[in-house]
Amino acid sequence: MTNTPLVSIITPAYNEEHYISECIESVISQTYLNWEYIIVDNCSTDQTFAICQKYANNDKRIRLLRNTETVPVNQNHNIGFQNISKDSKYCKIVDADDWIYPNCLSKMITLCETETKIGFVGAYRFVGENLNPTGLPFPVTQTNGRDMCRKYFLLDHQYPFGTPSSTLYRSEIVRMRSEFYEEGEPSADADVCFDFLDRYDFGFVHEILSFSRVRSGSEMDRRKELDEFSLEFLRALKKYGSKYLNGEECRIVTRDQLGEYYRIMGMHFWDRRDKDFWRYHRSRLTTLGYRFSNTRLAVSAMRYGIDAGLRRLMAFSF
Repeated sequence: MTNTPLVSIITPAYNEEHYISECIESVISQTYLNWEYIIVDNCSTDQTFAICQKYANNDKRIRLLRNTETVPVNQNHNIGFQNISKDSKYCKIVDADDWIYPNCLSKMITLCETETKIGFVGAYRFVGENLNPTGLPFPVTQTNGRDMCRKYFLLDHQYPFGTPSSTLYRSEIVRMRSEFYEEGEPSADADVCFDFLDRYDFGFVHEILSFSRVRSGSEMDRRKELDEFSLEFLRALKKYGSKYLNGEECRIVTRDQLGEYYRIMGMHFWDRRDKDFWRYHRSRLTTLGYRFSNTRLAVSAMRYGIDAGLRRLMAFSF
């Protein structure tokens, strides 16, 4: 496969001694052979670096980097992006506790090679034991990026991009920014898509090509506990809405989404969430340019309480 394009695979790793071997083995087992593999160890305190070193010693395509101190997650990703080869045509993240199926690179690159306008390629993935079917409707394999983002903001709000481990980038996109993932932004991978899909198409392989591990006590668990995701659409709309929607569309979608946000907060009121939860939401909503309304929260909580009471009463009646 000497005439095939070079793909750069990046694995940022920190204290992943229990999972890193499975991740690396999945890369080594790819049916597509023309790759370089950059592992960035974030100054791990366990055996992660030693495990990676053994693989790097046995395969010259593996390049192992080690930070002198632990840096934020997105910065660790960016170190990997900044070290891809000048000859790299495609770029693929595989998180250290995830893995990819043997034909992952082959399937994604084959699709991307059919059309130079395709800047991103996604695919189905397992999240733990569950299949995540996010993607394009079958059998569509390519869609206009601008149309896709408009549909996301206007209609279904279904997150279409997957995770870094399930997405392939064109390396030319990676090179357009010195910090490909915005540091300090938990949804930096989504921002990359919104940033560039007004100029590129999105491709999708209708096969399961990656596996994302579900772990208790992870950063994802923390985000779920705070329900950061209830604000994610508003955040993206505030940042990128004007790129894909006109002023009136932004106004209507923002109004509707704020209504949905307070509906969710009304449900959380009855969950007896702690002060940290409400402090986070007041602060985050203010950062986005909206004032947290106690009145709207009270009304939503009351409505939810009444509805829940009526449902219990109806169930009891039958």
